[in-house]
Amino acid sequence: MPSNPWSPFYFGDYVSATAHLSLSEHGAYLLLMAHYYLTGRPIPANASILYRICRCMAGADERAVDQVLAEFFVLEGDVYRHRRIDRELAKAVELSGKRRRAALVKHQKARPNGSARAMHLDTQPQPQLPTQKQDQNLSSKPEGGFDRPPGEDSIGLQGNENVHTRSSPIADLELELALKDVWEYYLTALHKNAALYKFDDDRKRKGLARLRECVSRAKEPRLENAVAMMKVCIDRLAASAFHNGENKNGKKYTDWSDHLFPKEKKLIWWLDDDNHDRRRRQQVRTDEQVVLQ
Repeated sequence: MPSNPWSPFYFGDYVSATAHLSLSEHGAYLLLMAHYYLTGRPIPANASILYRICRCMAGADERAVDQVLAEFFVLEGDVYRHRRIDRELAKAVELSGKRRRAALVKHQKARPNGSARAMHLDTQPQPQLPTQKQDQNLSSKPEGGFDRPPGEDSIGLQGNENVHTRSSPIADLELELALKDVWEYYLTALHKNAALYKFDDDRKRKGLARLRECVSRAKEPRLENAVAMMKVCIDRLAASAFHNGENKNGKKYTDWSDHLFPKEKKLIWWLDDDNHDRRRRQQVRTDEQVVLQ
């Protein structure tokens, strides 16, 4: 799901559903919804991340977050989901896909043999959105379906094959459009200032290299799954306490070129579930020690 600086907000619905909330609870709810919309993903069920998202400064702030999560969100595995937001994100995905395909067709028609190429692009497999019938069958779960299920197969990994042995038929324009989506997602997830943190030639070059490596590893639809793989890396960087300043140097290690996508070896490290499962277990033990002190 592309990150999007614009999202719908229905004031009448919000006010009628939240008239009983305190000022702190309103703030927590709005920040959680903003994060959900901007990242296009459910919220991690991790207390330290949740409290950081909501800028909690005291125990009362944390209790407000807990109350809002219990009332308006559904815990599903290791994430919190929201029915209404999932529906709005699904609409946005459908609209974005239509516009993207139209832009590709227009671009290809302006080039030699463009019509044939455009027809080929328009018939490529597209990600399947939940149907209305599927939505109705989700009785205890929120509608939608944008969260990444556990395991690498859910993001389309082919296996441990050499990523340089397969050629990609995907056009450069498609790759650049997809990389722009990943870049915007990164800026949102890591709270980077787009005016100061520019997508320079070095970042674009490394991003395209990593995207091509993901495409080579991905199952069909390859480009969509490759983008999802890169977003998984971004999610894991955003969730890493160490990379976000909780280290002996007190520094953040969140740079696109240096810490996220410098080389293929680092990409593989971010995608390896074992690395991050171990870090989560270590963080849980640390949190438990703090509570017991």
